[in-house]
Amino acid sequence: MRTFITAVIALSMLTASPAGAQDTSFTRTPLTTGNGFGFAIVAPNGDVTKLYAHPYRFERANADQTKDGPSTANFVHRMSWSDASSTSSNTAPKVDYVDQSQIISVDTAATKVQYFMPFTLARNALIALREPRSGSSSSSACLHTEWQHPIEHEQETEVAGRHILLLQFQDVKEELAVVPLDQSGLPPAATVNADTKNANAETKKAETGKDDCLAGNAWAFVTLENEDQLEPAVDDVIAWQASTPVTGLVQRELDSLEKWRAPLPKNLSGEERQLWRQSETILRMAQIREPNTSSRFNNGLMLASLPDGVWFIPWVRDMSYAVVALIRMGHLDEARQALAAYLNARPVGLWKSETRGLDYQISVVRYYGDGSEESDYSGQTTPNVEFDDWGLVLWAIDEYLNKTKDFAWLQTPTYRGTAYETIRDFIVKPLLGNLDPYGDGLIVAKDSSLWEEHQLNKKHYAFSTIMAIRGLRGFMKMAQAMNDQEALNMVAAKLPLLKKGYKSAFVRNGVLWGTVEPSFKNEIDGSSLEAFNFDVVTDPSVIAKTLNKMSLLKTASGGYRRVRGDTDYEKQEFLFVDFYLARLYLKLARPDEAVSLLNPIIHKAIADHGFIPEMYVSIEGGDYPGKVGAPAGANPMVGYGAGAYVMTTLDRHMRQ
Repeated sequence: MRTFITAVIALSMLTASPAGAQDTSFTRTPLTTGNGFGFAIVAPNGDVTKLYAHPYRFERANADQTKDGPSTANFVHRMSWSDASSTSSNTAPKVDYVDQSQIISVDTAATKVQYFMPFTLARNALIALREPRSGSSSSSACLHTEWQHPIEHEQETEVAGRHILLLQFQDVKEELAVVPLDQSGLPPAATVNADTKNANAETKKAETGKDDCLAGNAWAFVTLENEDQLEPAVDDVIAWQASTPVTGLVQRELDSLEKWRAPLPKNLSGEERQLWRQSETILRMAQIREPNTSSRFNNGLMLASLPDGVWFIPWVRDMSYAVVALIRMGHLDEARQALAAYLNARPVGLWKSETRGLDYQISVVRYYGDGSEESDYSGQTTPNVEFDDWGLVLWAIDEYLNKTKDFAWLQTPTYRGTAYETIRDFIVKPLLGNLDPYGDGLIVAKDSSLWEEHQLNKKHYAFSTIMAIRGLRGFMKMAQAMNDQEALNMVAAKLPLLKKGYKSAFVRNGVLWGTVEPSFKNEIDGSSLEAFNFDVVTDPSVIAKTLNKMSLLKTASGGYRRVRGDTDYEKQEFLFVDFYLARLYLKLARPDEAVSLLNPIIHKAIADHGFIPEMYVSIEGGDYPGKVGAPAGANPMVGYGAGAYVMTTLDRHMRQ
């Protein structure tokens, strides 16, 4: 749960200025490259510090569901060429993405080093390339690689004429193949076999009297789930490289990415354009592309953040905003994969004790890497159960159908019947079965909702009813397209009651409230703004009074917090609320107020590789290091960051 553990892993963005100021001298975030099969992390000094075996944080459920599942293995402690790291030069390298891609460039006076995971290769493969600068005397160098785990077994073998090193590590089930990509790649007999307790290269050199390395300028590090994958994986790498010279691999990948990109909205400023393009790439990196197997059903799921942001976990809510962003951009193939993932992930329905015994398809919170349901205890005694997730998924599906008119998609098979049958029977019906009477209407039953308060503190949250109304509106069109009169009648009977219930429960004295139950912190709740954005409430007076009350959530960093909670997490500026509010200002034809919220986010994101963080520091000296305005929490966010920016930018430029 984000409320309780983000503070523990808060990013140390140490010297930022308040939002809106021009000084963006905070420490830059480590860079991530990924292709849906894995991730690697490059530190600001140019060293690779992580190489993950899978593209998600937790692989599967723990036997004790109240505990986190086993973490995805990381292979690398440190990797760098001897002439490309800041430790080998008095001048720090320039480390950034190339043309808002997933390709990371580490530039020094002597060399250009590039790391990337290719979208054009359906493998968890980190490509590491080194090119000496013209006039440099450094024609070759050592790629130092210090492993995160002790090597249990290493084997030199030959596949398709290439000398391959196959590594097996202690306590890691996956294996790693080291594949040379050029003729200078020597048989890798000189790899670092460093114990994690002795992972420092200088210490290793002092002990052995030699400087161990991979000698060559181009390598692929390929994760294997088992040794049987070695030959097919190497064959895939060779086929991917084809006849392209090593010096052309980056440009080929960039060309492929450019062909994939959606058309840019008109009239974007330079910074808006850069952030759009990097956000587009972040959305692509965040989608799991591992193939489904007999025990893994994760293909198409999307992460809430990229690593090393802590939320590189498939989260229903964040994913819905990411999917809608993809749809509105025009990336419909990725959107279809994501929607199919919602309908095929399993096992799910594991918390029927919290859903009145009704089976359901959409997780009550998030998913493990294998596609199984997780309810996010996060050290608490009760799970999270978030009924807003079900309405959010219906909204995303409706957005797809509105964009494509592809109602035939509703007939595609899932493991529970057609897509439509799964939507009707395992999203809509359990949602309708978890409603409570309120006044002369209905509202969604008590849950922990989007701010993840756990079932111990469950309440009737406005956001869950907002999303139920929006999602069920969308389902009505699906039922109509399928000529399902029974389902139409079922939902038509409930929707007016939900609208009445929402107004009775959550509109008080002309202002929106966040919960039915008395709650100081939820009396004004940033999530309620979606009631206006989704036309659940259209009364201008209620809009005006609620906007006026939003001043209670204003922060020193310039934007808005979620609620008036008293934890350090709840005291910080929460960028997703800024995006909610900016979208509302645009809807109300108040673009100047929207721009005043958006421009500081855009400017600071551009100064940090195009990353939009979870939060900005609003209170100095607490759990989140840094000055007011510094990025905090997980960074970069996907649905709550890149996706929200894309949606808001489209609103901004469509309304001009």
